[in-house]
Amino acid sequence: IAIKDIMTVYPNRFNKYISKFIIENSSIQFNDLNAKISFIWIIGELSNYMENAENIFSSLILEFSEQKNEVKLQILISTIKIFLRKPKETQNLLGNIFNLIINENNSQELIDRAVIYWRILSIDPEMAYSMTLSENSKLFKESFYVLDEILLNNLIRNISTVKSVSYDL
Repeated sequence: IAIKDIMTVYPNRFNKYISKFIIENSSIQFNDLNAKISFIWIIGELSNYMENAENIFSSLILEFSEQKNEVKLQILISTIKIFLRKPKETQNLLGNIFNLIINENNSQELIDRAVIYWRILSIDPEMAYSMTLSENSKLFKESFYVLDEILLNNLIRNISTVKSVSYDL
């Protein structure tokens, strides 16, 4: 979980080191749900630095039906990220994930998400790429530094009022 947090706060700074750590520890069995989800998220984020990301996900497919829905969702999202970076190598992997979700799953939310991703990928792969693999740091910088300093200070002073009003909506 801490590695995921480091990657979020410092995007693209430690990717080579983290990917090496993930490759060396890819056979770890997780007892904590959040740790497992974070591990899968990291693989999806760093798949372009890892030669064997597809192999790690192939092993996750073997135990897919035994996973909790949160883990299945993260496997789906990370598999899509890997597919967008390495389409030829991972086309079968993504097809297997879609098949498992649609045919052997009882979560309607997961099925709906898989269908939406499949439609976006089949209609406009470039849009799927920009939606899924956009830089987190760019979004953060653009949204945070746009505010005028006076407006920002005013919002900070009145944050409890803003929170109360937004909660009522």
